[in-house]
Amino acid sequence: MLINHEKLGELYNGLKDELSQQIFLARLGYDFSGSLDAMMELSSLNRINRIKNRAQQATWREEFKRLKSEGKKIILYGAGAMGEFYGEKILKGREDFYAFCDRDFKKYAEGVLGKQVLSPDYIIENKEECYVVITPLLPADEIMRYLIENNFPASHVLPYIYGRIEARQVLYAKQYFEFPKLYPKGKAFVDAGCYRGETSLWFAKWCNGDFSEIFAFEPDERNFIHCKEIAENNPDLKMKVFQAGVGKSPSVARFTSLGTTNSRVVKEVDVNPEDSVEIKILSIDDIVGDSPVGFIKMDIEGSEYDALVGAEKAIMRDKPLCAISVYHKPGDVLNIMDLLHSLVPEYRFWIRHYSFNYTETVLYAAI
Repeated sequence: MLINHEKLGELYNGLKDELSQQIFLARLGYDFSGSLDAMMELSSLNRINRIKNRAQQATWREEFKRLKSEGKKIILYGAGAMGEFYGEKILKGREDFYAFCDRDFKKYAEGVLGKQVLSPDYIIENKEECYVVITPLLPADEIMRYLIENNFPASHVLPYIYGRIEARQVLYAKQYFEFPKLYPKGKAFVDAGCYRGETSLWFAKWCNGDFSEIFAFEPDERNFIHCKEIAENNPDLKMKVFQAGVGKSPSVARFTSLGTTNSRVVKEVDVNPEDSVEIKILSIDDIVGDSPVGFIKMDIEGSEYDALVGAEKAIMRDKPLCAISVYHKPGDVLNIMDLLHSLVPEYRFWIRHYSFNYTETVLYAAI
């Protein structure tokens, strides 16, 4: 969908607070540049970085230059997918680093991105000259603990990318549930992309059980099993779980079933058939029928726009609170905001960011 400059200004001015406007611009900056600087700007706008270390996030380039001018070695700890991701961002940003480090360093004998992969022992033995950027998401605290226990200076762990597990938990606790006063209580909750069912549990607690029922959609078979168990073990949730994706209308699609948050609908030309399965696609309108909907949450790996089109009757009829992920495709924040505004012109909008990188940007709409 093409958005002209007048529409862009209209969408920007439709955001209800300054933070939303800042995240809107930073989201677009990253979507259309993909640069590490843009990602740092975006991540600086989560509630923790805004308070603690936005200035640190903003000065990574100057810090890299200073350290290299002093003969120090900048090491990316983690040579897997996240390490390679950040390594590419640094190199494309015309900066450089010395090497990667990984406990499975022997697995990377040929290196990554033309850089050697060192053992953790190397940075411990050369701690005076090594400065580390921790790249993996989940074992970050484990890595930090290992470094400190081996007398690696905490000041040599650069405060970029790495966010403590406790800090991420603070962010995730608010994700999708930032604005309790905007939820029209007593109506249904639609959990599109319910993963393992935790979001539905959080929702029920968040609204003190004041809802009519839950419609949950999860196409990944392993995740679906967890969702079914939660529904069966918590009858008060009144949770109907569908092993299906959501889209414009009923259909079938290819799906990479990973048992993680990265499972997603894919185009047949983009994936080996052996690496995907066929799943059902349902429309939200067909499933909810006449049930009044009070809240729609979506995090479905880039299928949000089509799923909202498939929910347009319920959205126009009930004007529910919406919490929609807008980080999977460049321009999602524009296209999804424009779609929701066209369906319910009286919608007001907010945006919040819930990660230490480019992911987990959520658009909220409410009357």
